[in-house]
Amino acid sequence: LELGIDNQVQNTKELALDFRKKLKEIGLEYPKYPLSNAETVVLFPQMNADIVGQRLKKDYGFIINPNGGEKAKSSSYRSSYSWR
Repeated sequence: LELGIDNQVQNTKELALDFRKKLKEIGLEYPKYPLSNAETVVLFPQMNADIVGQRLKKDYGFIINPNGGEKAKSSSYRSSYSWR
């Protein structure tokens, strides 16, 4: 918080917008409703979010946060952002 809370909020917003832009570039989707800058829900219409999550963990060491429930765990996950 050395840089001030306003700068941290702006930084998080920039990370969220950049992440969402990159999702679109690789063909992934997120909800159309207004989103918080704290996290982004990534949608998987082909119901393979759990398979993608397993692959990210195995191949890259990434751990993603699956959504709860049988349908949600296959159709979406949530991503949050680290501060720069």
